[in-house]
Amino acid sequence: MAQDPHFSQFHAAPFSVNPALTGNFYGSWISFLNYRNQWSGPSDPFKTVSLSLQTKLLTKRSDGGNTWGIGGMITRDETMGGTFNSTYASFNTAYHLSIDAEEQHRIGLGLGMIYVNRRVDYSRLTFPQQFASGGFDTNLPTGESGFSLIKPFVSASAGLLYSYNSSDKQTSADFGVAVFHANKPQQTNEKDENQVIQPRYTVYGSYSSFLSEQVAFNANALYQSQKTTSYWQIGAIAGFMLTNTENPSIISAGAFYRSKDAIIPYVGITHRILDANVQLGLSYDATVSKYKYAAVKPQTFELSLVFRSAKADGSLPCPWK
Repeated sequence: MAQDPHFSQFHAAPFSVNPALTGNFYGSWISFLNYRNQWSGPSDPFKTVSLSLQTKLLTKRSDGGNTWGIGGMITRDETMGGTFNSTYASFNTAYHLSIDAEEQHRIGLGLGMIYVNRRVDYSRLTFPQQFASGGFDTNLPTGESGFSLIKPFVSASAGLLYSYNSSDKQTSADFGVAVFHANKPQQTNEKDENQVIQPRYTVYGSYSSFLSEQVAFNANALYQSQKTTSYWQIGAIAGFMLTNTENPSIISAGAFYRSKDAIIPYVGITHRILDANVQLGLSYDATVSKYKYAAVKPQTFELSLVFRSAKADGSLPCPWK
């Protein structure tokens, strides 16, 4: 019944949204680092760290046209303070075909393969078989070996994407759909054929543009559904250009809303360092569901760090792409 790990800053975690987003960015390469600490307090029930890298192998022209992108991602998801751990390693590829003479409209098809390995850290647990006269003795056998029999599995994903990019790289828009775990991989330690990972379906849309020489705007929307759980999230970010520096920077602020769950304020900064544009984003999930009445208030923070190849002239392309 559990769902895949997710990010509030989904716009900065494209491989978790749609494999067809591979290669759909300005520049020659881009890298994402994501960290999420969910519901922290006396304990840390959920921690997720993800690192991904994308590049382009083929372009009809250096700044547009048909594009073939490849990328990889490694994600570590810790549950119960690190007792139950999931490691994801994925390879994604997508081909984006230009459908107009100006090469501003493209259709992309993306495919992904995800290797998943899950383990239980028995050193963090105690079992009735380990109870002795002096309390729990973790040196005694647990009597529970079932979770050690969980085998890794491979999951398949696929997605479609329509994208628009203006000729001056100041405006872009994307809309796509995707499915993860399309092959319904088996996940069980009892060889139960009914225990499979259910497909996760996503619908994604974004719009980014410079409204003026100093103001940029970005809007994102996401719908996800897996098994019995579904939600939608929508929000917008405004960026303000700081032109009184040698290398232009963008200060960003905005907010998102996840249905029946949280309001998510966001702040960020984009700045050029050496030959890369570096974008740092920080968000906080302010819970609006019934969980906000819990004795221990949920605290969820998320950090994103994006490295993007910079333009030769030092100027910034449309942010967030």
